[in-house]
Amino acid sequence: NTSTYSYIHRFRIVPNLRAIHFKLQNMKIAVYYSPDPDCFTELEVDPSDSVKSVKQKIISLYSPPDWANTALLAPRGTKEYLENKKRLSQCHIQPGSVLKFSYARNLTKEEEKELAKE
Repeated sequence: NTSTYSYIHRFRIVPNLRAIHFKLQNMKIAVYYSPDPDCFTELEVDPSDSVKSVKQKIISLYSPPDWANTALLAPRGTKEYLENKKRLSQCHIQPGSVLKFSYARNLTKEEEKELAKE
């Protein structure tokens, strides 16, 4: 029966195409994560991964200092920080992209006043 063959044929091909499509979506990016210019890691990511998930991967490799209460991620050489909720594809991150990860501190109003006095 031709219709049965077509159904089986489609059933077998579609999962393979999805698997191939998924593999093509993975990409490697380099993330510098330390003041030392030689410290970086290559990460295998997907364009649909969030910026926050990339930050979490780096945090698991490089623990935050006590003073830090936030983390920043930007294309290396810029201060165009990427938003946590955005997907890498929305930030134009492509295979081979080079990013810079930094810890930072959001100051409280009191800390801002103290800093202004100095």
